[in-house]
Amino acid sequence: MLGVSRTWIKCREGFSLIELLVVIAFVAILVVISIPVCLGQREKAEDSASKSAVRQAMMAVESAYADTGDLTAIGDPDLAEHRCNHLRGRKCVAIG
Repeated sequence: MLGVSRTWIKCREGFSLIELLVVIAFVAILVVISIPVCLGQREKAEDSASKSAVRQAMMAVESAYADTGDLTAIGDPDLAEHRCNHLRGRKCVAIG
């Protein structure tokens, strides 16, 4: 009986080729499933960052308009300074 168990232990020292192929196939399936999920999250993050940038730009334009009352001065500091001289005492902010 003791000789049989030692023989069995000697035979089970490593993994068989089929076991290794099954594990490799399983890992490959998990990778194939997870890649589109990760790419979708990246696209959502980029969309969110773009929306945030647009929202900040809108707030800057609204703030500049509230300060100057003029939308044409936004983006060109020289033009903004020229137009601010005509506002006579109103606060002027140039965005650019």
